[in-house]
Amino acid sequence: MTSTDEQQRIEKLTPEQEAQLSVYRDKWIAIGLQTGLADRERAEAGVKLIYEAADLPHPDEIVWVDSPYAGHKKAKEFTDDPKPLHGQHSAAWLSFYEYFYEVVGLECVKPLVGFFEVAKSAGWWWCFDKLAIMSERASESHMDEQGRLHREAGPAIVYPDGWGVYSWHGVRVPEKVIMDPSSLTVDEIQAEQNIEVRRIMIERYGVGDFLHQTKAEIVDMDASPIAGGAPRVLMRDSQGLQFLCGTDGSTKRVYFMSVPDDVATCKAAHEAICGFSEDRLVAES
Repeated sequence: MTSTDEQQRIEKLTPEQEAQLSVYRDKWIAIGLQTGLADRERAEAGVKLIYEAADLPHPDEIVWVDSPYAGHKKAKEFTDDPKPLHGQHSAAWLSFYEYFYEVVGLECVKPLVGFFEVAKSAGWWWCFDKLAIMSERASESHMDEQGRLHREAGPAIVYPDGWGVYSWHGVRVPEKVIMDPSSLTVDEIQAEQNIEVRRIMIERYGVGDFLHQTKAEIVDMDASPIAGGAPRVLMRDSQGLQFLCGTDGSTKRVYFMSVPDDVATCKAAHEAICGFSEDRLVAES
């Protein structure tokens, strides 16, 4: 792209520019996942750049807190409905703009430089006319093999003041689902409106016990087509969640797997789990 006094439309990236796409992707993934103490000096400098870009005077005071929860409580002192800016957790969209600012040279992106700096240095924050509230980054985070927030025996994200978020394979759940699943009740599970959270609550409670206590209906029964032909059952609870129940031919262990609510046979349920036809499994067995 040539530089002129007129705005230019970018029709195509150069090979050199394309090569930087993955670099900025990886850089900003790391920013979004970074834990440890904030770089307060850099973050505060970024806040001042943001106010300048908006033609506003710098805030008279910048207050630091140890978690987004503490920041929300502090912000509630000034407004009934505080709206946070997400700092490092804005990485998905800030990566796009920093790339076009630094690699492609789009000067129109310059007003966002302050946001880049805050994201690289701190967590969530709140801005007011004369005050900015800044949150520390998480002190630790835990993920599963697919990079989703997950921890089986504690909060998946923990902040310096002890506040945290509980998550099961990327789904945020109440603390007791992780820390005290034995205290869950059938009524509590069935009252949960979020279908993904409800599936996890059932899993943590014990699928077999839940289906038995709720008198789940049998939708279909057959035997696995794999050598040995272990029996299997497709079951549906009173709220439409479905589970395929089967037995491991070698260990005899009974297992329950969540399946889509639109399958009507054990075969279709198993294929939904595998992602391919059972005929292939029979051919390979």
